[in-house]
Amino acid sequence: MGWGANLMAVIVEAVEPGTAVQVWPRVSDMIDAGLSVCDEVMPDDILDRIASGKMLLWIAIEEANGIIIAAMTTQLVRQRSGLVCWMCQCGGERMHDWSRFHVKIEEYAKVEGCVKVVLEGREAWKRVLEGYSVRSVRLEKVLK
Repeated sequence: MGWGANLMAVIVEAVEPGTAVQVWPRVSDMIDAGLSVCDEVMPDDILDRIASGKMLLWIAIEEANGIIIAAMTTQLVRQRSGLVCWMCQCGGERMHDWSRFHVKIEEYAKVEGCVKVVLEGREAWKRVLEGYSVRSVRLEKVLK
């Protein structure tokens, strides 16, 4: 393996709801892995939620060859504080190549009018997600 093998450019992008069905077979195991960390069962209707636009599917993809190395879902939820973007299930490999995914999601959330981005998951995420703090077992970042 040459020096450039680990330097492949990885981009993070949202999947258009209308094309989620085609992408789903390549990412469903990644989403399920994210759910399994919290001992949750993947909802039978999660693909329907994504395809209908109720949730958004994000992928980290190697730009040169189209290989998907990670996937995540987000959902916009109205809470007392205002509209919140929840980063939901996440799974994949080579996290060091896509660990700044949250920046893209934060930009999306701001455009959508969200007041903050929230993540429930392992406490270890606080080491990866700059600007997020622990509030009970939930990490969140207020958007400005």
